[in-house]
Amino acid sequence: MVEICRRLDGIPLAIEFAAARVAHLSATQIAERLNDRFRLLTGGRRRIQRQQTLASALNWSHDLLANDEQIVFRRLAVFAGVFSLDAAEAVVQGEAIGTAHVLGLLGSLVAKSLVTTLQGGDGASHYRLLETVRMYAADRLAESGEAARIRSRHRDWYLRWLEGMTLEELSFSPAAFKAVAAELADLRVAAEWSMSDDRPDLLARLSVRLYGFWVEGNSNQEGRRWLEHALLQTERLSSEERVACHAVLAAIATLEHESDIAVRHASAAIEAAACPSPFLATALGLRAFGTSVRVASKGDVKSPLLLDMRRDAEAAISMAQLSLAGPWRASAELWAAGAEGNAGDLRLAAKWYAACVQSCGLQGQSSVLWFAMAELAGAQHLLGKDSEALDSAMHFLKLLAPVENPSDWLRLCAIGLVPALYAGGQRERAVQLLRDVGPFVRSNGVRLAVNHLLTFAAILEYLGGDPQTAGQLLAGARYLGGAEKLAISFSSPISMAMYMHYLPLVRSALAPEEAGLVRERGRAMTIDDALLLVTGSDGGVARPPRQEI
Repeated sequence: MVEICRRLDGIPLAIEFAAARVAHLSATQIAERLNDRFRLLTGGRRRIQRQQTLASALNWSHDLLANDEQIVFRRLAVFAGVFSLDAAEAVVQGEAIGTAHVLGLLGSLVAKSLVTTLQGGDGASHYRLLETVRMYAADRLAESGEAARIRSRHRDWYLRWLEGMTLEELSFSPAAFKAVAAELADLRVAAEWSMSDDRPDLLARLSVRLYGFWVEGNSNQEGRRWLEHALLQTERLSSEERVACHAVLAAIATLEHESDIAVRHASAAIEAAACPSPFLATALGLRAFGTSVRVASKGDVKSPLLLDMRRDAEAAISMAQLSLAGPWRASAELWAAGAEGNAGDLRLAAKWYAACVQSCGLQGQSSVLWFAMAELAGAQHLLGKDSEALDSAMHFLKLLAPVENPSDWLRLCAIGLVPALYAGGQRERAVQLLRDVGPFVRSNGVRLAVNHLLTFAAILEYLGGDPQTAGQLLAGARYLGGAEKLAISFSSPISMAMYMHYLPLVRSALAPEEAGLVRERGRAMTIDDALLLVTGSDGGVARPPRQEI
């Protein structure tokens, strides 16, 4: 019922028609049929003619519009979400509608309740069509014969909007990610029209500009679909477009822990490249990281693949230093650090994480900086540099303090500070970080979030002198978190290094039989059991009474 009212935009007449259908359809059936709402939602014969169906009510309102109002109204149907005046002027002008007249005609439609207004984040007025009204307008647009032209104009405007921002902004700025998220509905429409219009080049240009948005974990499977569709006609793409498509696909595959696919796309990008570019540097860094996953999977720290890994990582960093903007250097250093972490060289990993933090300037708040600082604190802890690890952790928290409503991803990132904080004497802060994140791990959609939380909770328990609970949580991290199914089973290289470092310590603190029983108990836990162990209210990391073994 809530879904019905939402999709009908609260329009009283439409809801009344929907309610009339409950005599012979369930609420679920009505909701499922709302895509064909103009046939579904009709009234009785006792109503006046214009109110007997939802379609006739809208027809009556539409017929009262002047001709130029009808033209603007139907053209606005191409906007799937909220749109600005600039966007409206660019899309609906032309063929009898002058740009200077759009504002007045838009105001007229607002006055007649066919368009709604709302205040945008930039303080300016923005507009939208209610879904029901938009569907009606879309039918009128299809009948007009100008739909293809208006949809192309809409697609071109959003592509220009994206290309009006620098690639660095779009790839690394949280403000740009927020702006993209606000326009995502219309970017989807633009991408879908590029597919229907057989324009793989424009689809590629649009998709690769969203690199940072996909890497942040936002709808990245949708991004993958767009990019793969563009590459179906690779011969129609320029060299630069092919490089960019393959590099972004490599990044998405890396996020999904699909290292073989990532290496394949990264290699394709490198082979297609004709000159240095941000996406070539990205592909080199990603291939280095993917190669390191192969090294870690084989457990061979002396593998000849290490030479290939380091050659790619150094090439990415060198290219970024010589010819690219600063953020790309930080990104290349981040991939190099992760590769070394996977390969087991924590000293080199710490070196590159520190270089990445330095390249970010310590003042920004990009995802690259957050992740690098958390990983650096963890690497320094594992290297026994407790004072440096604490400094890194405290600087992270200092930057985090003014952030309002941090994302679930950022909360999870902060968990990596727990060992450094605990070993550095900041025990209450370490405990609080775990408690703060616990409520979010069940539903945030971040891959391996449960694994990440339980791994660091186990480390805290071990450092606090409780190897039994630590062992139970480590088993939960491995099996409950789904990590046993992956070659690289952790959300970050340092998370894996933490597990591999503390697992033998926990086992050695337990008798052999005791270790086996603790492991089986951890494997048998539910998520609720595990979270109870982590996020209680007893002043520390809570746990139920310990059972005798």
